[in-house]
Amino acid sequence: MISQYRKDNIYLNSNIKSIKFNKFFKVTDDFFSLLGLSNLEKIEIDNDNPYFYVENNCLISKNDKVLYLGTNNSIIPSDVKEIAGVAFSYRKFTSIKIPKSVESIDEAAFAFCPNLETFEVEEGNPNYYVKNNCLMRDKDANHEPMVLFGTKNSVIPTDSSITTMGYLAFSGVTMNELVVPSNITIKKSIESYFFACSHIKKLIFKNWDYNSEDTFSFFRNADIDNIILENYSSSDYHYEKNKYFVVNNMLLEYWGNETTFVVPDGVDRIYTSAFYHDEVNPFAWGSSIKEIKYNGSLDDLRKLYDDDKIKFMFTIVDTDRDEHNYLLEKITYKDGNVYKSISLEEFLSGFKEKDNSDNNINK
Repeated sequence: MISQYRKDNIYLNSNIKSIKFNKFFKVTDDFFSLLGLSNLEKIEIDNDNPYFYVENNCLISKNDKVLYLGTNNSIIPSDVKEIAGVAFSYRKFTSIKIPKSVESIDEAAFAFCPNLETFEVEEGNPNYYVKNNCLMRDKDANHEPMVLFGTKNSVIPTDSSITTMGYLAFSGVTMNELVVPSNITIKKSIESYFFACSHIKKLIFKNWDYNSEDTFSFFRNADIDNIILENYSSSDYHYEKNKYFVVNNMLLEYWGNETTFVVPDGVDRIYTSAFYHDEVNPFAWGSSIKEIKYNGSLDDLRKLYDDDKIKFMFTIVDTDRDEHNYLLEKITYKDGNVYKSISLEEFLSGFKEKDNSDNNINK
């Protein structure tokens, strides 16, 4: 029985089929997160709880009609105003119907639903509709129109008015092919996980336009056979399944879990989120990497470091989690036709010596 909620996500055993909340249970924050309940079938709550009730296997707030948690067999009641947080994330249902009363749906509400085939929206809903098996959010005073969620049968609409997707739009889906049309703009989609944990055989971008230096996480923990950028020459990008994704000499994603990271030939920039796929700790970037191997000279590698293009790689550490502090142990470079290695301390000492020399010159 659950009596309280804390702000952090709560990861529960995926085998849990029933949850009961006692009369003291209440939500003390705007975001309610019970994750991993892929087999949830039943929700109960004490009748004396003053904050929530259960209807059709949905946990709903009494005052504002917000649906916080649903199951694999939920039917969303006709008076629900909002579907919050991760209410239906990880569920195994194949279809879901959104009543016309729903005014707001969180962008994580239907994330990671691998069996989802169809959305249905009741006629008369002013904010949401279905097109090409995509759940669409219409334009209003606060939002642009978008593809909020897709299913395993979705085709992204090519309407010019639709320019973006929800940040977990195709997370967890399994499909043979998905085409991202040219009307979808991804260059401003910072910290979006559009295809996280998805299984897609061929992912085609008609107009790849992502050029930001900020966090890039579109494919976190995804299993994609092939990525095609139709507006790029094949020589300007390279995707190797379970290895890496490079565009314009920039490493965007790295899927390897080896202790030695070999910088792909031609790469001169690396995104700070490129290593989020680490299997030891997927959210501590680069945590398994102990060695960087560079197919070029030490001087060239130091120049890249000095230009800030790959500087973060030399202090691979998860500052948000003190229990996961992983540092590089060795830097390997090419001296002629021979590979040589130095410690991280030796590599960085070259810059300290340079700084001291510059300071002496300026005195």
